[in-house]
Amino acid sequence: MIDLSDPSTIGTKLRVLRLIEDLSRPELARKAAGKDVKLAETLAHSLKNWEEGTTSPSFAGRIDLVLAALGYQLALIPLGSLDEVTPD
Repeated sequence: MIDLSDPSTIGTKLRVLRLIEDLSRPELARKAAGKDVKLAETLAHSLKNWEEGTTSPSFAGRIDLVLAALGYQLALIPLGSLDEVTPD
């Protein structure tokens, strides 16, 4: 699980995941956008801004598509429930 609750760290976390998957920003953007070329261009620009900390991701910025392309999904987790989880 990756905690995305702090907007100031999301770009760095996305960058790490992107590099683990060995994807360039344009490759990830195309994967996330599917056949929508205009959306791919927008996402590539957004990824650059998010990773550089210029802006923070939002749902309007389609972070959901980027996360799905990296193999993750957004999940609603009740506050405090992570405090109960202990590693094995």
